[in-house]
Amino acid sequence: MRLHLWALLDKSAPPRLRQRGLLQLSLLALLLQGFHLLLAHWTLPDLRGAPAWAAWGVGVFWLLCMGLVLQVRLRSRSPHRLVHQALLDALWLGAGGLGALLLDRLGQPALALGFLGLGLLGYGAGLWQLWQALPPGGARGRGLGQ
Repeated sequence: MRLHLWALLDKSAPPRLRQRGLLQLSLLALLLQGFHLLLAHWTLPDLRGAPAWAAWGVGVFWLLCMGLVLQVRLRSRSPHRLVHQALLDALWLGAGGLGALLLDRLGQPALALGFLGLGLLGYGAGLWQLWQALPPGGARGRGLGQ
């Protein structure tokens, strides 16, 4: 498998190569976020005896973190906007996953499920928006082997 990450930055590259570059970057970011969440899962202790206000405080903090990631993503005007936003989408998913992991360890499985759903929904919506921002592909197979 050849890497097409460079094609995402090259506006003159064929649309199919740019789409493959976006998919490869997204998969790489997901792999890194998954490794990050696996490490967090191994290291976080069980905190089920903590008071309820602590769980709500953690939930509000992670909602604020996710809101900050969303604001940075919406205001992104860099020349490498597609790459920047793809990485911020993965950060959104990581923040949602880490919030869900913390809330699960605090004994709040419903809130944890909500955070996980919010992270997955935001990541999927962001990736769909980036996919739609790329120009549509040409004829079938055109540009794939070149």
